[in-house]
Amino acid sequence: MNRAFLSLVAPVLIALVSMLASCSAPEPVDIESSAVAVMETRGTEKTSRIVFYDEDLKKTGHLDLPYATFGGMFYNPLVSEGFLYAIPQGEHGKKDGNMAVRIDLATLSVDEYRIEQPAMNAIATNGETVWTCNTFNRESFINRCAMADGSVSSISVPNEFIMNILWKNGTLYAFSKSMSTNDISVYCYDDRLNLIERIEIADKNLSVYRTAAHEDLVYFCGIGADEDAGHEGTIGVLDTRSNTIEYMDLDGQYPSSIAFFHGKLFVSHYDPFQQSETNSPFSVVDLETESIERFDLGHPVEQIAIRNDSLFILGGTTVYRYDPDTMQCIESAEVPMMPGDFSYISGMFAMP
Repeated sequence: MNRAFLSLVAPVLIALVSMLASCSAPEPVDIESSAVAVMETRGTEKTSRIVFYDEDLKKTGHLDLPYATFGGMFYNPLVSEGFLYAIPQGEHGKKDGNMAVRIDLATLSVDEYRIEQPAMNAIATNGETVWTCNTFNRESFINRCAMADGSVSSISVPNEFIMNILWKNGTLYAFSKSMSTNDISVYCYDDRLNLIERIEIADKNLSVYRTAAHEDLVYFCGIGADEDAGHEGTIGVLDTRSNTIEYMDLDGQYPSSIAFFHGKLFVSHYDPFQQSETNSPFSVVDLETESIERFDLGHPVEQIAIRNDSLFILGGTTVYRYDPDTMQCIESAEVPMMPGDFSYISGMFAMP
C-alpha cells in the first residue's frame, strides 16, 4: 500500500519541486545587448526588480532584488562608472531601508552599504565614497560612507530641507530649501563634508529634484509646475569652475527632466501632480543659439535618458525610443509589471 501510495504521489512531488525551482531560479540577463533598464518596486513588501531592454526595446532579462521602495520617480537613477547607485527606503510606514545599494551593471553583483539613517532621498558618489541625505524633525543630514571599509559619518543642517546632492569636480553640492523662508541655497562640501561655501539662489526660489551634468556645468530643475513661485519655466545652471549660477528661461514651460545630446538640451515638461495620461510637452534647446523647438509627443514624459543615438522616454508603464535628431518615435514597449498587486515603476536609466 505504501508503494502504491508513493507511486501515485511521486510524479506530483517531482512536478511540484520542478515548478518551485523554475519559479525561484533567477532569470539570465543578456547584459551585452542591454541598452536601457526600468526599475520596478513595491512599498508594501521587499520585492523589486530591474527589467533590461536592448536598443530595439526587446526584453533581455530582469534582476530580482529584495528591497522595498527601491528608487523613486522624483530623482534620476544615478549611474556612475558602470555602477547603479540607489536607495531602498523600505516598507511604507517603516522606512527601514537604512542603506545605499551599488549594482555592478556588468556582472549584476550587488553591494550594500549600511548607513542607518531613515527615509534617505538622494545619493551621490565619487567611486570611493557614497553620500546620502535625509530630513526629519526639521533637520537634514548628509551622510558619508567610505565604501572600502563601510565607515559612516554624518553632519546635520538644521532648519533646512536638503532636496538633492551631486558630486562634481571635487565638490559635493547639496541643494537646500530653508524651512523658515523657503529660500534656496547650494551648500558646497569637500569629500569629508567640510563646508567650503554656501551659494544663495533665493531670488529664484527653485526646487531642485533633477540634475544633469555636462562638462563643467550642472543643470537643475524641480518637478512639475510651481506657479506660486512665478518661475515655472526656469532651469538653473551651476558653473562648477566658479560656483556661480545663471538661469535659463523656457518661456513658461516648467521643466521636469533634462538630458544632453550633440549640443542640445532635451527637456520634458511633465507634472507628476497632474499625472496626465495623454501628453507632456517636450522642448529641445540649442545651447549655442538658445533657440527652442517644441514638440507634442502625445504621451507622458516622466523620465528621459540618452544612449548612443537613441533617446529613451519613460511614460507611465511604457518605454519609448526616439530619434533625437528628428524626434520621431521609432518603437515602444510596455513594461510587464511584477506578479501581484501594488507594484509601480520607480525609474529608468541608460546602460553604460
